[in-house]
Parts: sequence; C-alpha cells; structure tokens
Amino acid sequence: MKLFRKAAVVIAALTLHSAIAQAQETDPGVTFRVYAVDGNLQQIPEIAPDQTPNLDELRDSIDADTDEFGGIPLPYVTHVTAELLIDEPGEYAFMLTSDDGSRLTLNGEVLIDHDGLHGAIPKTSERVFLERGSHPLRVDHFEAGGASVLKLEWIGPDDLDYSVITSKNLRTQRDLTRVTSPGVKQIIGQNRPGDRRALNAVHPGWDLSTIRPEGFEPKVGAMCFLPDGRLVIGTFDPLQRDDRSLPDIDSKEPDKLYAILNYDAADPSDISVEEIATDVFEPSGLCVFDGDLYVAHRKRVERLRDVDGDGYFETHELVAQGWEGWNYHQFALGLVEHNGRLYTALSTAMAPPNWEGMQDNAGPNGPMRGSIIEIDLEADTAHVIAGGLRTPNGLGVTPDGALIYLDNQGTWMPSSTLAEIIPGRFYGHYNWTNFVPMLKERFPEGGHPSVYSDRPRTPPALWLPQNEVVNSPTQPLPITEGPFKGQMLVGELTAGGVRRVFLERVNGQLQGALFRFTQGLESGVNRMAWAPDGSLIVAGIGAGGNWNWRGTQFGLQRLTPNGKPVFEYQRVEATPEGFRITFTEPVDRRLLSDIRNYSVDSWLYTPTSHYGGPKIDERPNLIFEANADGDGRSVTLRLGAFEPGRVYHIVADLENKSGEPIWSTEAWYTLNQIPREDATEASSIGDIAIETDAVGLGVLPPANAVTLIAKNSAAAMRYANRPFPGQNMTQDNHINASDYLAVGDGSGDLTSTTSFGDARIHIEWLSPRGGAGQMAGNSGVYLQGKYEIQVLGTKRGDTQPAMNEAGAFYNIKAADHNASNGPGQWQAYDIWFKAPRFDGEGHKTSDARATVYWNGVLIHDDVAIPHPTGSSQQLGEAPGAGLDFQIGALVLQDHATAAEGPVRYRNAWIAQLEEHEPTPGSWVNLFEDTSADDWVVRGGHAPYTMEDGVLTGTSVPNSRNSFYTTVKEYSDFELIYEVRVHPELNSGVQIRSHVIDGFDNRNGGLRGYQIEVDPAARAYTAGIYDEARRGWLHPMHTTPSPRRAFRPGEWNTIRVVADGPIIRTWINGVPAAEIFDAMTASGHIGFQVHDVGGRQDPLTVEFRNARIRELD
Repeated sequence: MKLFRKAAVVIAALTLHSAIAQAQETDPGVTFRVYAVDGNLQQIPEIAPDQTPNLDELRDSIDADTDEFGGIPLPYVTHVTAELLIDEPGEYAFMLTSDDGSRLTLNGEVLIDHDGLHGAIPKTSERVFLERGSHPLRVDHFEAGGASVLKLEWIGPDDLDYSVITSKNLRTQRDLTRVTSPGVKQIIGQNRPGDRRALNAVHPGWDLSTIRPEGFEPKVGAMCFLPDGRLVIGTFDPLQRDDRSLPDIDSKEPDKLYAILNYDAADPSDISVEEIATDVFEPSGLCVFDGDLYVAHRKRVERLRDVDGDGYFETHELVAQGWEGWNYHQFALGLVEHNGRLYTALSTAMAPPNWEGMQDNAGPNGPMRGSIIEIDLEADTAHVIAGGLRTPNGLGVTPDGALIYLDNQGTWMPSSTLAEIIPGRFYGHYNWTNFVPMLKERFPEGGHPSVYSDRPRTPPALWLPQNEVVNSPTQPLPITEGPFKGQMLVGELTAGGVRRVFLERVNGQLQGALFRFTQGLESGVNRMAWAPDGSLIVAGIGAGGNWNWRGTQFGLQRLTPNGKPVFEYQRVEATPEGFRITFTEPVDRRLLSDIRNYSVDSWLYTPTSHYGGPKIDERPNLIFEANADGDGRSVTLRLGAFEPGRVYHIVADLENKSGEPIWSTEAWYTLNQIPREDATEASSIGDIAIETDAVGLGVLPPANAVTLIAKNSAAAMRYANRPFPGQNMTQDNHINASDYLAVGDGSGDLTSTTSFGDARIHIEWLSPRGGAGQMAGNSGVYLQGKYEIQVLGTKRGDTQPAMNEAGAFYNIKAADHNASNGPGQWQAYDIWFKAPRFDGEGHKTSDARATVYWNGVLIHDDVAIPHPTGSSQQLGEAPGAGLDFQIGALVLQDHATAAEGPVRYRNAWIAQLEEHEPTPGSWVNLFEDTSADDWVVRGGHAPYTMEDGVLTGTSVPNSRNSFYTTVKEYSDFELIYEVRVHPELNSGVQIRSHVIDGFDNRNGGLRGYQIEVDPAARAYTAGIYDEARRGWLHPMHTTPSPRRAFRPGEWNTIRVVADGPIIRTWINGVPAAEIFDAMTASGHIGFQVHDVGGRQDPLTVEFRNARIRELD
C-alpha cells in the first residue's frame, strides 16, 4: 500500500522509560474495555465517569472481530488504552479500521477521526514524527448494530506496508484487579450535573477545605477522634494482584497512625501531622470506647494505650484474632462500638480468575472470612454473628441504634448493598469452595464455606445501583444535626463523593431511599467522621487499576456547614400504593401535583455466582396521580403495579418557588415491604402484650429466635420416614436446592427434635393448586404435637372459613377472617402460644392459649384451646417431667392430598414470648478456681488427671461413658473451653444434665444435653446431642461451615450460651448449633470420656481454659 506523505508532525515522547522500569510498572499489550449502553447511537458517545466496564482484558494488540467483544449485547462502546513504545525515532503513520465509528488519540491529539455509522472500512492518519520513548495512546469505538471490527495498524520509517501493532511496542498499566460489572452503562447527555447524572460540585450547603499539610498525601484506611479532640487517621498503601499472581502481603512494612493537629486552623500552614503509633498492618477501622483507642487491622483487633502520657501509643494489647489475612483483599473493615461490644467485618479473598479452579476473581477463604465479628471485651472473645458478606467496607450504627453494613458488588452480589446486621442471618455471598491448585498448600480441601450458607438470603435494606449512583460504597455515618437529622451519609470510593440515605422500618424490616449528596472532593471517600465542631471530615484512599476515583489515591478534607438553604429531596417514604416524597423547600402546588414532572421505573436484582449482575425485569411504572400537600413540601405518588422486592428509581424534575432547580433529580427506593392500609390489629397472649411490628410473609428470624427451617434444610427437625441425621450437606447442595421443604408424598410428618412450652412461632407455607375440600393441599401445624392450626388450599375471598379450613384450630375454632392468599401462594402464620399449666398433682389449672396472625391479619385473639384437636385428643394433656407446664414438639403434618404436589414450608423459626436480655455475672475458671471437692466422676471408670490446668481423660476398655462432673448445678450461663481429642475417640461436654438414678449414684451416667466432640469424618463437633434421652437434637449434617471449622489434632475452642430454652454453640468462633428446648432448665456440667468398647490402647481427650459466667 502506498503511503500518502505530507509534512511530518513531530510528536515528542511524554516520558522516557527504561525497559526495566516499564516491565515493573506495566504489562505488554493494551487494556481493552467494553461498555454496554442504550440508545440509537450515531457517533461515539461519552461514557459517564466512574463506571465499571462489562469487559476488561489485557490484550496483545488492537485487532478484534465481532466475537471478540465479550458477547456484550449491542450497542456498546469500546475504550482501548496503552503506551506506544518507540525505540526508533522517525516518521510513523497509522490506519484505523472499524465498524462502526472509532477515533485514535496519541499524546492527547486526535490523529484519526473515523466516527459515525459505517461498515468495516479503514482510515489513515497523516505521517507524524515520534521521538524515542513512551506515547499515551487511546482508541474509542462504538458499535450500533451488526458486525464489529476494530483494528489499529501502523507503518514505520523503514516499513513497506501497514501491520498490526503488537505487544512488542505496546504496554499498559498493570490493572491489578480488572473488575467488571454487567448491565447497561450511562452515557453523558445534555442534562446538567445532578439531573439524571452525577453531581460535579460540592454541596452548596457546605464549604470545603483541605486539611493536610503540603507534601502529606495520606491513603486513609481508618479514622476517628480521640477524647482530647485530636483527629487520628490510619494509613496504608493497598497492594493489588495482577492477572497472574498475588502480592506477598506479609512482606509489607508496618503501617502507622497519625494525629492531625489544628485541622480546623484558618491558615492551612498551621495544620501539622504527628505520628502516634506504628506496627499496625493496613488499619481499616478505628474507634474509641471507654476512653481507649482500638484499631482493626488485617489479622487482629488491638487496644492501643499511651501508658507514659507522651502522646504516642506505644502499648498494643490484643483483644481479638482468629482469622487469616494472607490475601491482599482480606481486611478487617471498620470498627464500631454497639451496646458495649465491638464489631468488625471481614472481607473475602480474591485471586486471578484464570487460575485453574477459579471462575471469576473470588478466591478461597478460611472459616471466619465474609462475616461480622462480635468482640466481647469482658469475655475476651471474638466470634461470628452473621455471614454471607463479601467486601463489607462500611460498618456503622443508625441514629435509632441498628447495626448496619455496606457491601460491594461482586460474585453473588449483583449490586452493592446496605443491610441491617442481625445475628444469625446470611447476607448472600457464598465463599468460593473449589479446589485451586495454586493454593493447594493453604487449602488442600478447597475454601471454607460461608457461615450460615444453609440459611435464606436476608434482603438488603437498600440496593445501591451499580454504575448508576455507586461503585464502591464505604462508611455509613449517622447525621445527628440539621435538616437530615436521623438519616445517614455513605462514602463512595471509586465513583467519588458522598451519598445520603433515608431509612424507615416497615413491618419490621429496614428499607428506604438513596440520594446523591456531594461531589467535588480531591479523592474517593473511604472514611468519614464528625468533628466536635459539627464539620465533616472526609478521607480517601486508592490504588492502581480502577480501585480509585479518577486516578486519585489520597485525600483529607473538611466540609463545614454554611447554613445556605438547598432545594433537594428530604426523604422518600413508602405508602400502600406508592411513595410520599418530601422536599426541603416548598414547590408551587401546580408543579408538585403535575404527574408529568415525575417518572418512576423499577427493576429486580438476581444474585448469581458471576461477578455482579444486571437489572432484571426493568420496566416503567405508571403514575396515576400526584397529590400535593398544602404546604407544597410533600407529594404522594400513586403508582400502578406496586410490588415488594423491587428497586424504584424516582425522578422529580422540579424547581422551588424561587425557581431554583432541585440539587439532584433522582432517588432510589428499595421496597422490601409494602405498608399496610390499616395498622396491624393489636393483641396479647395472657398478660403479655404482643409486638405486631413484624408479622406476615418475609419476616426473617430476629436475633433472639432459633431457626427451625432454613433455606432448604431443618437441622433440628426430622421426617418420620427418612433417615436422621441425613447425609452431610455441602454449600453447593444448599445453593442448588429449592428454597423450601416439602411435607408429603410419603415423607411422614416433619417433627422438631426438641420440645417447647411457651413460644412465639413464625412459619410460611404453600398449599399447591388442585384438589378440593380436605384434599386441597392439606397439612397442619401442630403446636406441642397436639393443637392443629389447619393448613389448606382455602380460596381467597370474603367467605368465612369453616372450622376445618385454613387458619382454624381444627374443629375447635375457625379463623375470625379469611386472610388466605389462595392456593399456590405463599402464606404466613405468626403464632403466640402459651402452654397449659398444671398444679403439683398434675391437674390442669389453665388451658393452652394462642394468638395467631394469618398473613398479618389477626384471626385468633388470645383464645383458649380447651383440649387437643382431632385425633390428638386421645393423647391428653400433661405437664413435662418436673415442670408445671406442658411441653411438646412442633409437628408439620403429612396428609393425603389431591393437589399438585405436597405442601411446602419455609422460613420457620421460634422465639420466647418476651425478649430477654440477660445480665452476665463474673467469670469463674472451672478448673483453676475450684477444688477437688467441687467435682465427682460419674458413670464409667475412665481416669481423669489435672496437670497445669489441663484436664485429661483417658479411655479404658469395657467401661461405659465416664463424666468428670461438677457438684454445682448451672442454669443460664456462657461456657467457654478448649478441647483436643484423639482422632479415634468421641467425647463431649454435658450441660444442664443430671445423674441417672440420683446424684449419689456413682455408676450413674449423665442424662441431658451434650455438646459433641467428634473428630470423625462426619465432623459433628459442637452439635447438640441429648445423652441417654432423645439422641440428636441438632446434628451438624446441614451446616457445612462449622464442620470445616474443626481443627483435627489441635486445640479447638468451644463456646456455649444457655439462656432459658435457647442453647447455642460456636466452634473456633464459627456458629454451630442452636436449639429451643424447654425440657431441662438447669443441671450439672460434665466432661466426657466416651465408651471405647474392648479397645485396649488408651485414647485421650484434653480440656483446658474452661471458664463460665452465669447469666441472670
């Protein structure tokens, strides 16, 4: 091809790099990014900043055909960036071939403008002179429809023809993570900033100042104020991976804490910085509690003290550890005090997605990663309370006292989220469990499953739409003063700025709205803190690749309120048919009531194992009317098709009465629950008032509840006609199974292994369509196995149900209302039950009583149940052994049916009638603080020795189970101990147990609850067994995470909390088993040596550091 020659343009290299320097900082090739967009494209559009691409790859050259754009749906935009390396100075020309439009920019100058709709045709540049060195190169491209082509070629001083530029002459910044996100990306249009696009300035009600001395460039991971008023920041330089390897985290130098002095000085030159601590490693959480400074860093939480009073925190005291931190993405994120305890959040690992055994970039983790850690300073313990987190880089407390966290988009997280932290909950992220050969020494069996992966996903209070309003949300901060008092601010790292959040509680669940708040800062926001004077301190961090805001990696600034009024959203609240929107300033009522000034669209998110996820079922919502309030500050929008579980995007294109446009036109509301038209009717059970703020479908277990049916399993329930315990379930089993349990088709009744007395029970059920009368999806919820609340495919409507239809106490009392959702629909019973009472001679003194809500409607108001229902009458009524009330199991009936399949159950849980917050006593060391007179051996003849605080039990042949038993009985308590056991010896610790045939019976074993020690392959350690009575109450076959937490041949820490009828266990900080059982309220503690039959060789089990505190 003949080259058209003109006078050469000379372009000098921006920088000269040696080959060695280039290799250290960059990779050979180009960064190739594709963005899915919407619209009828005619030319290359400008992608709105701070969005994550759909495809991000390192490629050898710019030479792509249709099938090399990642399968991204049309239309899309392509950005290709690189450094062009010139070894030989001289004249070069370029040829750009594309379908559709494209543009080549070199050193900031457009060399080829090949824009517009066209087929795959080439276009050449003028000849330019290039100096030796590195030249920034960029190619922009779009494809509106049809085939795609993008190719860049050149011809050099001595070349005869064009050729594709290869990686020999191309280098690109080493993108250390290459994060992608599905879904459509936004294009910059003609709208002003804040009108359906990002803000670009500081909020008018605040003044901005920079509070870091010149030359001080802190990358801030943590921040707080000391009691003496000093601002403290923790800084670190984040390491990142590349596409081939992981950084060596443990080789990093220690990081530091700094105090910022005179941060509020009028003259910036008066601000100074002093180091106040070192030997911290990637500090990502700081807080002050009881006057002491605490820091969360990669592998631990420490208390820092300035013992000598010189202002430097030289003394570090460990307060929590037990989690690994080998991976660059494993942090301890945030640190907050809540109700006298500390909380931090553990993020999960990432690794190169092209490694064998990987899928996306989620890497394997240890047992506690991806969880919320509760730290009890008095108990000196740290344990998991909630699981299923991914990158929880935001931890805080709402103004009304709810503990919340923010998570980042990724695998199983289609978008970023804000969620309320409730103990026992799973928040949706499944840790990567596959075997990865590159990590075989660390994880020979693959990664550990997520804590609580057997439980249903708790919906977030807010979905934070990815690439639309957030990318990497960080710290939440309660607003305590001003027009938004009671709301929250949320930092944003890679999209920059700060967002604002309004939360409300509807039917017990948090939900609410997200708003833009401010931009115009010097970096993305990682941490925030309120200064004593009411100003807001914002601090930033960043790293290479796209984990930064527009290339910035440090920042420390101050926002001070200036009192200027600003017209913006104040809040958005859900109503039964839409939303009530309140603004900060009045609007002309004619504008406010004109539906043309609003638009609403909505969508769903569906989690998958892939990174991120698109909007699902996206559709516009019809606005029927807009009713303006008299003061012009509020408007109520009535919508069509108002559905829970969706994110609603609201646009209000308004101006105030002074003609000032709204600061930001958009709000995003996550609708978990629709408010009821009428308040839930109040009731009681006996003399106990019932809290009805959370009844009906979707009400997940509160912190004080015990789960009976989780996602698709019931560890403490058994089918009559199926083996129990069943096969061990893996995390993949839970992911792939249905979200319910079916009772029918010969399964037999599903019965709890435990017995309850008084209780509050929630259970959701579905009777399939089909059948008629008593064959229409028939089942029943039997309270204490005796009092049936009928489950049936009762049709929806106003017809009063009969005494044998759904909602009835079978043939005793019909439901007061027909609250049925109809066959084939999920329904919910919320039950408050009080067991019958008896005198000392076993005569009944009061009937059983119940209050029941059906789908949130009161159908039984503290009614007496005079006797068991149906055939259960023949069972009679009687008190439990040693009790003055009756106890019994929860039974879900297997009944004949002509419906389209068996009845389904899900989300079943049980709690006490009244919430109980125990007061802990002082800790007592069971071995060190007692004498031999405080212990006896019961049952078998295994010998026990005590040496250096270690109790060792040794097996002997032909001996029954032996128990080293306390003389004292314990009722409610917290017990912690460590155990190490021979791999072929079973053991356990008895609690609330009694000696068979009386305490003085030397040969009597113990009967009662046993906390299992099981080194066998089934790994049931910390399960709950009922020794010499009912057998397994909570085996570990359905809970994969605690099974993997056991460490064979090592010391394992077991925690047991017994509080009323609830017993919970942890193993090495990981939640294990829980039961609700009223059979035995107190008893002895005993350390077991299990029967080994005739085996002659001695096997040992050791216990140490056993301590207990009683709960009042």
